[in-house]
Amino acid sequence: MRTRLQNLKHILKQYTKGNLGANVAGACYYEHNGKNCGVGCMFSAAQIRDLKARGLNGMSIEYVTAEIGEKNIEAVTGMSLDELGTMQAHHDTATARIGTGHPDTDFYRYVTRLLDAEQAKKG
Repeated sequence: MRTRLQNLKHILKQYTKGNLGANVAGACYYEHNGKNCGVGCMFSAAQIRDLKARGLNGMSIEYVTAEIGEKNIEAVTGMSLDELGTMQAHHDTATARIGTGHPDTDFYRYVTRLLDAEQAKKG
């Protein structure tokens, strides 16, 4: 498990590597063909397998949390359910633009702002 700070850095690294994305229809899943959503990239391969086995791969983080437990989700991500819901909404907006020829950097900027604020708290 990573801390909140480590996860924010991890998300930006995965974004930069091109590992975040959606399927061809623009739908977002925690994992699809080797790519993850902004929230999904924080889960381990075993956790992704568990989500898929439970039929939760395409569900909102709120729905997943109701099934898995808020403490478990917060322990894995270092983030509150509200933060994760907002992050998922930002990523969903970005993936909805797939195929429009309109590259979206709003998600990257959003996570960068969270990272900057987290690092400022650490001094």
